[in-house]
Amino acid sequence: MRATPAHLVAVKSSTGLQYKHASSVQTGEELLMAVDGSLKPSTVVAVRRQHLRGAFAPLTLEGSLLVDDAAASCYAVVTKQWIAQWALAPARLAHYATKSTMGVSAWGQQLDGVHWVPAALWQLAELALPSVVVQ
Repeated sequence: MRATPAHLVAVKSSTGLQYKHASSVQTGEELLMAVDGSLKPSTVVAVRRQHLRGAFAPLTLEGSLLVDDAAASCYAVVTKQWIAQWALAPARLAHYATKSTMGVSAWGQQLDGVHWVPAALWQLAELALPSVVVQ
């Protein structure tokens, strides 16, 4: 799978599913991979760094997506998936409210590859909660 070092990927652990930064995934850990329509653990056999162009981070309502068939979060930078999900709850609520009442979504556009809501939250987090922000 290809991801930025700060992106969260789904890893099987002894306590269940956990999200961790792609940069901290190690050989021998198990990622959840899409196989025949379901997610199944697959052992990491190698990890390497590459510098590639064209990466993007789509913001999904569910907070998750598949990247090269691997389960991943649509969030990066934060250290916990639930923090980002909670922080973006108002944006999801606005989407559902406007979609059901006006037939259009207030989810909004992404500028420079980052949705305006997480971009603003990132700026706030850097000031107020630097321990949860990966630089």
